[in-house]
Formats: sequence, structure tokens, C-alpha cells
Amino acid sequence: MQFPTGTFTATGMTARNCIGLADDVQPFQIEGAPGWVADQCYDVVAKLPDGMVKGARDPNRLPLMRAALQALLADRFQLTIHRETKLVPGYGLVVAKGGFRLKETTDDGRGLNINSDRGKLTAQRISIGTLARSLSGNLGSPVVDMTGIKGVFDVALEWTPDEVQSRGKPGAEAAEPSAALSIFTALQEQLGLKLEKQKAPAEMIVIDKIEKPAEN
Repeated sequence: MQFPTGTFTATGMTARNCIGLADDVQPFQIEGAPGWVADQCYDVVAKLPDGMVKGARDPNRLPLMRAALQALLADRFQLTIHRETKLVPGYGLVVAKGGFRLKETTDDGRGLNINSDRGKLTAQRISIGTLARSLSGNLGSPVVDMTGIKGVFDVALEWTPDEVQSRGKPGAEAAEPSAALSIFTALQEQLGLKLEKQKAPAEMIVIDKIEKPAEN
């Protein structure tokens, strides 16, 4: 998946992931989708008018990309949605006993850089609120920042992936920590943060209509 300037390209992308990217939500926040939305993959190209994106560091780059994907989904997939906020099982992110272990980033004028893969998350200049949002994607449940910590930080987090990291379904019970080096244990040992089970509000994207696109 690439969007360096004015053209978004993705190979092997599901409609579900495209919706999540377009509307800035995690997969567990999408409801009402038929099975093919999560299973069938597409090669996607969404091109903006020349000159609309000024460069890779243009602050409007991501909003413009999301708008282009929303238009593509409406045109090619006939997608219509509505939004609902629901209270679902999730987690509160709090400071663990002994205090947090985070290295505050010196403001160097650069923006957020984050990489998340199965069992590893690294980031530079990340706020705790953004970290909580990234954790919600790994856990398949909403994570609410309750730390009260301000500022931006450099973060390196590694854990042993297990069934907790499988994409959860909306309303599913939040998982308990496993015996391996789970994300729960890693957060406490490496960052001094803790996840506590609680009900949390989540904005859901509810699909009213979606159709398979015709070939180009």
C-alpha cells in the first residue's frame, strides 16, 4: 500500500480494509458486511487531481487520501453507511504500579512515524492517545487512554502474538492475558502501562449497502 503524493495504490486489499482506511476505523468497528468484504482482495488505484497533494509531508495528504477512497467506495462498490456509537467490551490504558517507562521525544519538527506488525510495535513521536488507538487494532477491541500522560514519545514494544491478537468481532468479550509474553505483560514490563478490562464506547461503521464492483 502506497500513497507518496497524489495516487493511492494497494495490492491485495480487501474492501473491509479499504473501508477502515477511508473512514479511519479499525476492522472491529465495521458491522453489517457480507463475508466477501473481508475475504475477496482487490488491486486499488485512487488518483487525485494533479497538484492537489503538495508532497509526502503535506498535512492534508491523509485527509485527501481518505476522501478519495470514500469516493471510490461509493462509486465502485455502491457503498452507503451510517455511524453508531456503542458500548462494547474493551480496555482502559492506565499507568502500571511503579510508573510508566517512556522516553519523551525531543521536538525536532518532524511528524509521527509508526510501524505495527504481528508481535511488534515501534513508533517515534507518538502520543499515548494514538498508542491506545494502535493497541485497539492489535486487540480487536477499543482501548481508551486513561493515563493522563501528555507529550509525545519514542516507543518500542514486542510481545508473543497469540489468540488475543486475532481480529475481534464487535461485542465479543475482551480477552484475558495468556501465559506467554502477551501484549498485556509486555506493556507493563516494557512501557510501565497496563490494560484493564472495561466497557468502552466505540464508533461503529454500519454498512447499509455494498456491492461487488464490476471489472475495469
